[in-house]
Amino acid sequence: MTSFNFKKLFNKSKLYNSKSLNKNIELIENFALAEFGSALDMLAASELSENIKLKKGYLNHAIDEFNHADLFFQHAKLMSNNNLQIKVNSSPVAELGEKIRYLNFIGEKPIYSELNEIDFINFVMISELAAQKYFNSLSLNTSFDIETRNLFKKIALEEGNHVEYAKNELILRKKNGTKGLIKSYYFIKWFRFKTDILANSRHLWVFLGNQLLNIIYFLLFPVTKVFSKRNYKNNDKINDPYSMV
Repeated sequence: MTSFNFKKLFNKSKLYNSKSLNKNIELIENFALAEFGSALDMLAASELSENIKLKKGYLNHAIDEFNHADLFFQHAKLMSNNNLQIKVNSSPVAELGEKIRYLNFIGEKPIYSELNEIDFINFVMISELAAQKYFNSLSLNTSFDIETRNLFKKIALEEGNHVEYAKNELILRKKNGTKGLIKSYYFIKWFRFKTDILANSRHLWVFLGNQLLNIIYFLLFPVTKVFSKRNYKNNDKINDPYSMV
């Protein structure tokens, strides 16, 4: 749901359609990681929110997302079991967390802590609507087998339920005279756009950083080698106290 790179991931799926089963399994695993990251964000929102009604809604949402992650993980495993050349290994918790963070499916701090309640509800509605549309489109994509398309359809239906509960909450706030709902909606549209750009450019900055470190290493390596040789020469003049000579 709340994962910034969901859109990028879904767009990549179009490239996988004509490729190997291995790529499709990788895609399903990444969907699982994205759902897992979303579940963690919703779990944090449930803990941080002071609204009892929303606490329950966020918690139920988190449970759904954990279930989606499990469905995708299990489906990827089933797909790999049907192909003897491909094996999906379940990751330890630490490795799972690293993958989620590396793919930007969860940030350094919960999304809820960066937004006020109205903004977060809009974020849930907008993000879930995007996910629902993408999964619906994938469920109609005949490049995937029938079991995978049915799974996409099931996930899309449940994402639609999340859209409805967020939308109903916003309608209730509007009836109660809450101001700034439209402003919040467009702020979240900008917020998602901005964070998508930052998340999608992360790999570029990591690559550039690695190249810079390589350049520094090759520039400094000759210098360190010279000093290393000089130290060895100086050490030759020092008598070894443990020497038998």
